[in-house]
Amino acid sequence: MECSGCVGKRGSSRGLVSASEASQEGSGESAYPSVYKPPRNESLPRMDQNFSQETITLRLFNLSDATSLIEWASDERIMRFSTWKPCTTREAAADFIQSYIMPHPWFRSICVTGRSVGFVMVHPVSSEESRRASIGYALAHEFWGRGIATAVVKKVVGQIFDEWSQLERLEALVVVENVRSQRVLEKAGFVKEGILRSYRVIQGKGRDMIMYSFLRTDSLHP
Repeated sequence: MECSGCVGKRGSSRGLVSASEASQEGSGESAYPSVYKPPRNESLPRMDQNFSQETITLRLFNLSDATSLIEWASDERIMRFSTWKPCTTREAAADFIQSYIMPHPWFRSICVTGRSVGFVMVHPVSSEESRRASIGYALAHEFWGRGIATAVVKKVVGQIFDEWSQLERLEALVVVENVRSQRVLEKAGFVKEGILRSYRVIQGKGRDMIMYSFLRTDSLHP
C-alpha cells in the first residue's frame, strides 16, 4: 500500500499514522503477526494500467466498506510504518468505521471504478485558529505504482483549501524509510522542509520523520 500524511489523535488506541507513515514497501521486521487473506471471490479487482483519472473518486465511508477496509488494514506491507493497530475482523472494521471514521471531520474512501480500496483524511491541527491540518492516506497493495495515490492527494489539495477557508498550510509527516510516500507528495507539489529526528514512536521504535508542506499559495504539479 501507498500511504501518506495521515496523523491521528496522539495517545488514541485508534491513532492514525502520519501521512506517509502508513504505507510503503520496505525491509524490516513487522510487529504484526498475521495478514488477512481474503477469499478469491473477495479479491480487489485488477485494473488496466491505462485507467482514466475519472475512475478515481472520493466518498464518505459506510458500514458496507468493512470487508474492503480489512483487506488493507491488516496487510503488514501497508501497516509497517503505521501507528494503527491491525484490523482483522469485519466486526472490528465496522466498529472503527462507525466510531472513528464517520464522526471524523474529513475522512474519505478512495474508490477505483466504484470499489473502496483505501482512505484519505485531513486532520485539523487544534492550534493556530485552524490554519494548519495534516493529510494522510493508505492504498491497497493491489493498486500501488499506478499513480492513484498522487491523483488522490491532488484531488484533496484541490478542494480542501476551498472547503476550509481558514486553512493556510497542509502538512504531512513521513517516515524517512517510506520512499514511496515521499515520491507521492513531491509529485503533487509538496515541499520537503526537513527531518525531525526520533520524532515518533512506531512499532516500539523512535523514528525519524520528514516534514512536508503545501501552502494555500503553492501550485499543484501538473
